[in-house]
Amino acid sequence: MQKNAAIDIIIPFRNEAMNLPGLMDSLGVVEVHPNDRCILVDDASNDNGAQLIKETAFFKLIQLSSQQSRGKKDALQAGIEAGTKPFILTTDADCMFQPEWMETMRQAIHDNTRLLIGPVLVRRESGFIAWLQEQEAMVLLAITRYTALKKQAILCSGANLLFSRVAFKEAGGYQAHIEKSSGDDVLLLRTFFAIGSGGITFVDEPNACVFTRPVRTWRQWFGQRFRWAGKTAHLHSPLRKLISAWLVVQLFLPWILIFVFWPLAVLIPFFEYPWLLKVAIRYRRRFFIGDWFFFRFIYPLPVLLLFLLMPFAKPKWKGRMVR
Repeated sequence: MQKNAAIDIIIPFRNEAMNLPGLMDSLGVVEVHPNDRCILVDDASNDNGAQLIKETAFFKLIQLSSQQSRGKKDALQAGIEAGTKPFILTTDADCMFQPEWMETMRQAIHDNTRLLIGPVLVRRESGFIAWLQEQEAMVLLAITRYTALKKQAILCSGANLLFSRVAFKEAGGYQAHIEKSSGDDVLLLRTFFAIGSGGITFVDEPNACVFTRPVRTWRQWFGQRFRWAGKTAHLHSPLRKLISAWLVVQLFLPWILIFVFWPLAVLIPFFEYPWLLKVAIRYRRRFFIGDWFFFRFIYPLPVLLLFLLMPFAKPKWKGRMVR
């Protein structure tokens, strides 16, 4: 365990003037060490977000022009190159943190640590779309936790991802997928796995959890998931493809069983709900059986629409076309 390992927090942002004040306030309560540093990278924003950031011994601001950055990975790379600490912790500008977040991630660092997957959940807000994302995040956390602890991680989020600077360089950083707009997390995980699974694990601690803000409209929801789908399309490991296919079948399983053999559909909650409830309790989240039923039968419908629209989609992220 490396209790005093110094960490560079890298936060790329683009057109986040609305979120930056809350981000800075949240970072202000995070417990840090004197040698830690937070590097915020303005990814060619069109708003006045950079003016809201005051540089200090802890906070450093880097501003990129549209000629210097093709997307989030270039912004992350600029932040990583500007840092000097042995460990790098990435997150997003729309996130909120617990005071113990950074210290809990630090305590999970060992001598062989290459990459640590941190837990991510969606902040509880009013509205159906926000509720849907909250339940979705709980399921994704359960899958991330389970597969990572089984040494076969297939998911992670750049909103809470810690890795060794040395291991990042050994894996080639983002170069293997630099032409893709998305995938600064899942595709990076793949490049780490290409070298080996050692030193990659999940930080199963509630105090390490980061909370993201839910999107507010269906247009934003679909756009975000089009980008997510773009990541998984580039996972070439046969085992990970098999696991991904299994997850798709599981997603639509209740509807499949209703039409094929409905009595089996009644058994699903006896297997799934206790598994998800265990994760919800650990992460201090409310997850009633009614939430499970409603989510399990409603969620496949927008996902099915997502699959149907995917061949025609031209998603954008912060005004940029997603490649």
